[in-house]
Amino acid sequence: MNIAVIALIIDLTVVAGCTFFLFKLGRISAMHPAVTYLFFHVWVVTKRMTELALGAPLSAAFPHQPITITELTRASLMFDLVLVVMTIAWIINAAVDFKRNGPLPAPGQEKPPNLSKAYVVRTAQIMVPFGIFGLLKGGVGTGEWDKSFATTTITIWLPLSMMLFFYWYGPRWWVIAAIAVTDFLCETRAGDTRWMLLLPTVFFCFAYLSRIGKQWPPRKVAIVLLVAGIFALPGKQISHAISGGGGLPGISQAVTSTWVTSATKADHPDNQFLDMAAMTVGLVDEKGQFYYGTTILDGFYNFIPRPLWPDKPKGGRWLTEISTRDRPMASYGMTASLMGAAYIDFGYAGIVLIPFLFALLIGWAYFQAFRCTYFSVGRFWYLVMACTLFQPFRDGFASFIVFNCVAMMPLGFVALLHLFYPTRSPRQRPRYPQFARISPVERAAELASTQQAGQGNR
Repeated sequence: MNIAVIALIIDLTVVAGCTFFLFKLGRISAMHPAVTYLFFHVWVVTKRMTELALGAPLSAAFPHQPITITELTRASLMFDLVLVVMTIAWIINAAVDFKRNGPLPAPGQEKPPNLSKAYVVRTAQIMVPFGIFGLLKGGVGTGEWDKSFATTTITIWLPLSMMLFFYWYGPRWWVIAAIAVTDFLCETRAGDTRWMLLLPTVFFCFAYLSRIGKQWPPRKVAIVLLVAGIFALPGKQISHAISGGGGLPGISQAVTSTWVTSATKADHPDNQFLDMAAMTVGLVDEKGQFYYGTTILDGFYNFIPRPLWPDKPKGGRWLTEISTRDRPMASYGMTASLMGAAYIDFGYAGIVLIPFLFALLIGWAYFQAFRCTYFSVGRFWYLVMACTLFQPFRDGFASFIVFNCVAMMPLGFVALLHLFYPTRSPRQRPRYPQFARISPVERAAELASTQQAGQGNR
């Protein structure tokens, strides 16, 4: 039995055990961060180790110092440790929340709404023309500012505006039609549009589940997620096919060839995040030093536009520093993953401490959000954050800050408006701008609770 098979057996055991305890003790739903991380782990680690156990070739990205099976199995075991640590954190979250607050309230029995229709809808309406202009022009035409992440993100304002419209109005026909037009523009005018389409799609599904009061996706939502997943891997090839006038045959060929190549050769970059993490760990060992929080600190200043801070340190410089001539990870745009970035900072202590604390944070946010009604700032912002979680799991904790503060900036602006200019409950101020209607599930739960209360008073 070779080392890859042993590592795969260990990984499958860990995944099965953690999944069991999360469902048993974690009080999770499809919108819980544990589900996203389980999917990430299975895609990055379990899938890759299965390919290697079945004889898939090792990565040939760096022929002068290729990745070894020993490095990959070591990284696999480290990812397994991270999964165990995060599972423990999420179970602690669930236990502490239940002890302090009891079970999550039924739909219609949460805290009163405080999300303003004016803030949500007006922000979306303002974003639409800017988003179309940025998408068509590829920037804002401001010279040096066009090189800043703070202004290049205007190209994604159109998909973000659709997220706001969908959150408030739900899956109405005109919202769905606007989303379809937005997707077409992104595919034809942008480059690699995968995350521009995938993140909003995940958000739409999360928002829909939350709106109708379901914990797990019904069949139609599962189909949407499956289709999004199928088109996510060949996203670049699809964009090239459309821009090259390939039409439906070109799109079909791009999807088929990408998935066939991925299954037979396992050399697609999105199949090699385990390889990247393994190389990161190896390069840190070669350098013989840790960075003590540098990967995290990057996220706290990366959102500052470079024209305002010309001497701002380059983000991800630690990856440049550990790269070598034989393994130039930074030049290839590779990522370290949450595990790899944690190892860069504090070694083995980091891959225990950082994922544990991060899991506690996002697990706490989940339970706080679902004690609020759908039309609340807390629930809204949690779902925005939840749809981006694959990014910090793939890139490191700094990506969590960057995506929520920069990429999702207009949505964060909506939350900040409520923070500095809070709205009152509609029960306290009847003339306040009308809140959206609660869902039929929420209405039924509210009526049932009212009837039970009336029977108990008799």
